[in-house]
Amino acid sequence: MSDLTESSRNGIGVLIERDIGNLSTGAFLNYPRYYPKIRRLASGWLSFEKEKKYTLLTGYLNKQYETGKSAHLLTVSGNAFLKSWGQINVELAAGKRDNLLGYAMKTRVYAKNQWVRAYVNYTLADHDFPGYFSNTSYFSSGVGTKIKKSIDLAANYDFNHSNIALDTLYSNAPLSQNASLTANYRIKSNNIIGLALYMRSREDRSEPKLFDYAEQSARLTIQNKFKSLGISSYGEIGKVKNFLTLNEGETTRVFKANVSVIYKLNSILFIESFINYQGGKKYLLDDFNRFYYGTSVNLNWQKGPQIRLSYQNNYEIEEYYRDRSLLSLSARYRIHHKHEIGLGTHYNLVKNSLNKKEFNAFIRYTYIIDVPVAKKNNLGSLKGKVNNLGVRSVEGIVFSLSGNIAICNKSGEFSFPAVLPGVYYLLINYSNLGINSIADQPGPYQIIIEPGMEKNFTISMTKSATIKGRIVLQSDANKNNKGYVQVKETLGKLIIEAKNKEEIFRVLTKENGTFEFLDLRPGFWNIKVYKTGIPQGYTLITEQVNIDLASGQVHNLDVLIKKKSIQIKFQKKL
Repeated sequence: MSDLTESSRNGIGVLIERDIGNLSTGAFLNYPRYYPKIRRLASGWLSFEKEKKYTLLTGYLNKQYETGKSAHLLTVSGNAFLKSWGQINVELAAGKRDNLLGYAMKTRVYAKNQWVRAYVNYTLADHDFPGYFSNTSYFSSGVGTKIKKSIDLAANYDFNHSNIALDTLYSNAPLSQNASLTANYRIKSNNIIGLALYMRSREDRSEPKLFDYAEQSARLTIQNKFKSLGISSYGEIGKVKNFLTLNEGETTRVFKANVSVIYKLNSILFIESFINYQGGKKYLLDDFNRFYYGTSVNLNWQKGPQIRLSYQNNYEIEEYYRDRSLLSLSARYRIHHKHEIGLGTHYNLVKNSLNKKEFNAFIRYTYIIDVPVAKKNNLGSLKGKVNNLGVRSVEGIVFSLSGNIAICNKSGEFSFPAVLPGVYYLLINYSNLGINSIADQPGPYQIIIEPGMEKNFTISMTKSATIKGRIVLQSDANKNNKGYVQVKETLGKLIIEAKNKEEIFRVLTKENGTFEFLDLRPGFWNIKVYKTGIPQGYTLITEQVNIDLASGQVHNLDVLIKKKSIQIKFQKKL
């Protein structure tokens, strides 16, 4: 029902919902499938939304446990888009179980202007709070800025001591703390060199612990892009304190190196590969020298088969709390709008184990029988894929479709499994995407859902570009000649327009004659200077400029205006 009370549950149930203008009310009943501690969930809520900018929600949730006891929870939340500079989301919740009252709160704030972008996420839950979170303290924050034309600076910090009521499909991540300071310098439009300082700690939740350490390191990163090919590499050196060794707190050196390659031929073929080396004493091992490598290949013909292959030789020890795919191959083909065949294999490391593996293979045939599941129409579905073209991560990106929410997994996949037929607009929440990140195509995205059909949607996330400009006044060569008078009228604010095939942005020049376009998508842009506001005596030299912006590029532009002196002529007497 909400992030704090019961974020998500797989199960069987029924939902009823009614929209009345800006108001929405509803209730649901759910019997969880993979969480045996809860027998039943029942909820009712009322929400108010205005112009898709402000949302208020209040609701009640009842949990019935396998012991026969119940928990009662109340929640109040609000979400606001604050013009163009930020977004804030706040939720407060209270719950009672066995006469014990507990409280929880969660807030997310995202803000930006032409110089700085920043975000803060904070979650706090009492030990006795009977919700999705309990005995939890989580904090995440980051700030980034761009100085000069090619230098990016960013600082991030997070602290994760979360206890989540996850079902048997998942496990809680290790206790962690991270801090980083990064600086990137763009040598050319497609070449970046970066320096980063990291402090991180990880503590295993299980007993006996498999790892408990604190690490400090420095990393040098180089990124290059050559048309459809992107290559990124880094080297890292640091020191680690392993608190599980015989000499507790002993400091040893660690070494890391990584090379990753991304190749996108077209919308059909996408390949991503990496190799990673880690060396030095860490965990409970006397010597730690390991190579990790993997690759993934996606083939997606619009009206043909869809094939996905991924392989990774191994995973780091601290990822043992979750299922880890070593080899996955899947293919499917829709013969007809009612017939689909698929096959695949999965070879995984089992959750909560280091070496236990499982293998399965499947062949699937699907026939859509068009049995009505709604009062008037059948349901359709939407399946999406987000490709990573240089952003930090696509995991956690939030998509909204007519009020319903879907979140990207680590591979950038998301889905809306049951949607009424009709025309919708898909929206992206950029608050979890990171600073200077943008979709390669502008939204909102029109989605047409057909009954009994699965709609596929693909989009890529990349680094946004920036144009920084200034007005340059050129003087007339005759300004000091006799018989010429200089123009005394000053130049006011001018309208500058940036336009591509799908978007138009306009800004006014500042008093000092500078202007700036932020968060532009890579590609061709036409920059136009409007003559409105240019007084007589001034001649606009730079009227239009075409610029091809690369991902993450900062382009400097000079707009030339000539200040022409007025010639004075005296008439002769007759």
